[in-house]
Amino acid sequence: MREPLTVAVAQPVCVPYDVGVNARAHAAAVRAARARVVVFPELSLTGYELDAPALSPDDPRLAPLLDACRETGTLALAGAPVPGDPSGDAIGMLAVGDEVTIAYRKLNLGDAEANRFTPGARPAVLTVDGWRLGLAICKDLGVPEHAARTAALGIDAYVAGVCDHDPVVLGERAHRVATTRDVWVAVASFAGNTGPYAPAAGHSGVRAAGGAVIAQAGPDTGETARATLHAPVLIDGGDKSCVRLLLELRGHIAGLGPGTVVHLIATDPAAPIDLPAWCHLTGHTYLGPVASTDAPGERPAYALQVVADARPTDPDSPWRPR
Repeated sequence: MREPLTVAVAQPVCVPYDVGVNARAHAAAVRAARARVVVFPELSLTGYELDAPALSPDDPRLAPLLDACRETGTLALAGAPVPGDPSGDAIGMLAVGDEVTIAYRKLNLGDAEANRFTPGARPAVLTVDGWRLGLAICKDLGVPEHAARTAALGIDAYVAGVCDHDPVVLGERAHRVATTRDVWVAVASFAGNTGPYAPAAGHSGVRAAGGAVIAQAGPDTGETARATLHAPVLIDGGDKSCVRLLLELRGHIAGLGPGTVVHLIATDPAAPIDLPAWCHLTGHTYLGPVASTDAPGERPAYALQVVADARPTDPDSPWRPR
């Protein structure tokens, strides 16, 4: 099983056009985040200034951010105008780790953006510690086809840097991707004033597959939200009857982090009735039947998602609230 992956979404203070100052602010956010991956907003290194010059990955002003990522073992995903592929500048996402590379170029441009930039050629996925992260920038998040094409490449999470004014719209878009694609979603949104946004939305956040909000920042610059992504946990309940099955399930999930998805193999005919009822009782989220590749003989499996504030039940009776 893959190890959990800690992801932070950051809302750094940004000085328009000043890559050097902004790189130092990004570096400070990386050091404070204590995360394997730190996601920054769209055009975070220049501000949402559509006339900012393209930024080469070897630009020496990026040195403070590169040093911070090397020292902490962090992969930072930062936004900047970048040279196009093959022609015309693009709105890009830089991957900063042991080196700096252009990880992704935005596919879906806004009207004003299209006057300055060229859309990217294809969706992109980064693999970090066995986790496949699909990449997106702002308007991409609101285009269902983008999530579909990216998910078709095989992803565990959908990671976006955005700049918008409406946190409700951003939340709805993130929730849609998390529920329709059954993946974790991390969105880093600009906060404060940048370009025409006064203020930008803030409220960066991380949602689990299924849509539950696991971590969320507020509206202010300098805030960061951090969450640990967990791979689905397989529990083989075999042919156990209802009470034994639920007692075993309760014991397994007691130590799991919020947002963790559990795939429970259960052949008891009552399982598809009892499991959603027990989830309703305790507050865990029932996600329904799933096709589990780890269930030999095509035994039925069902998915649920662990919540942080589940209601406890009696030690000897999983149906009786404590």
